[in-house]
Amino acid sequence: MKIKPGSFWVATLVVLLRGLASAGLADDTGTQLDVSNAEQLSKTLSDTFNRQGSFQAEYQAIGPTNSMGFGLLLNKELEFVLMKMIKEGETSTIVYTINDFSEDGLTFLATDGTTGIKINYRSCFQTILESFKRPDNPAGWFVFIAKSFAEESKVEVRDASSPKKLLTTINLGLSADGLNAGVGNSSNGFNSWLAPELLTNAVSIVEYDDSIQFFFKNSHTVLIDKNSGLLLEDSFPSPDKLYPRAITRIHRGELEVGGHYSTLIPGFDQIEFKEVDPNSSQMKKQMSREFLTALGRSLGETEGLEKLLEKYAERIEDRTREAGRAAAQEVFIDNIPLKYIEVFGATVLAEYEKYEVSVPDTETPVSFSLFVDALQLEMAKRPGVAATIADKFNAEFCQKCQSLLAGLPADARAPLQMLYDQIMPSFVEGVSEEIIQWFFEQIKMTNGEVDSPAID
Repeated sequence: MKIKPGSFWVATLVVLLRGLASAGLADDTGTQLDVSNAEQLSKTLSDTFNRQGSFQAEYQAIGPTNSMGFGLLLNKELEFVLMKMIKEGETSTIVYTINDFSEDGLTFLATDGTTGIKINYRSCFQTILESFKRPDNPAGWFVFIAKSFAEESKVEVRDASSPKKLLTTINLGLSADGLNAGVGNSSNGFNSWLAPELLTNAVSIVEYDDSIQFFFKNSHTVLIDKNSGLLLEDSFPSPDKLYPRAITRIHRGELEVGGHYSTLIPGFDQIEFKEVDPNSSQMKKQMSREFLTALGRSLGETEGLEKLLEKYAERIEDRTREAGRAAAQEVFIDNIPLKYIEVFGATVLAEYEKYEVSVPDTETPVSFSLFVDALQLEMAKRPGVAATIADKFNAEFCQKCQSLLAGLPADARAPLQMLYDQIMPSFVEGVSEEIIQWFFEQIKMTNGEVDSPAID
């Protein structure tokens, strides 16, 4: 993997020449393609990339004040992909990112040659699976609803909670705000420059003999090699930005150096790698996003999704209402502070005392327990603090679900949003019913002996 600082001027020339070609000044022999083909092109080019053998490639990123070099190496025999990033300047900085997919799982490493981090996605995957089994977890809620929909409608939906293996991916490209580079993973396996969520935003597509160019808003263009599926060029002009605004491939060839990645990184054996905790919120969020993206896209492939959801909504809602009650029993109720029970108990006791005073001397008041039963029916719609607590838990849970949805690509988010809008009210109803019922049960057990709450 050789990145030569001297290649800066070569890469600059290539960028300029390709820029002329993009503007139609150097080559206008391309064929205009309909933008509706973008998603299929994404799949076709990804298939082309995946069919090729081991290779290595070199890229240069050009900016107004600095440049960066990238060495990319895919070794299919030893099953790893390595990216070497070199920030050029008075003092060059080198960072390596590696995905090792040699076992049933995926291990990510990143290092500057001295220290590094390590992520064992197999362990993280097992951790996230547990949360997917619980509808009181936002990611698990979406999985539960999708499974319920699939079972009721008899429609096949890929189970996002148990993918066989995360797929290694390569990130290399420009956005309006920066440069993205490194190796990663996803459940669909699209490299960043081939991702449907990128290419389907093209406003124009031109096919040449050996490449396809995608044109986006704000003069952003992406040029892809038809023969390998590799990125040829990513250009995103922005005169007011100092970081690189163009990435160009300057070489692609067969592996020149074999061997394990540990032999390609100087002093690898001396590097101290810190393993990331699979229970960290960052890991859970990242993996939830990947799996829900796959789930949402699978739902999106369902023909007549909206009509099917409408047809089976009542059955799914019944399931979800029970799931809400179960979530309240198993999780939410345990987090209700004692002071709220005391406040609610004092309210109910005051009502009972009023009732006792109103009963004529010739009659016997009903027991406190029977009174609470009757009061529960009367207060079912808005039983004071009990409903307030239920509303609080529901609002927090809904916010977490919406936040999770907001982080998904648009094509994956839309089907899940449809399920959320239709089904979430039933879950909320189940949570409220259970919490309110629990409050009344706690008060009945006191038999009218409720301590006066200390209210600030």
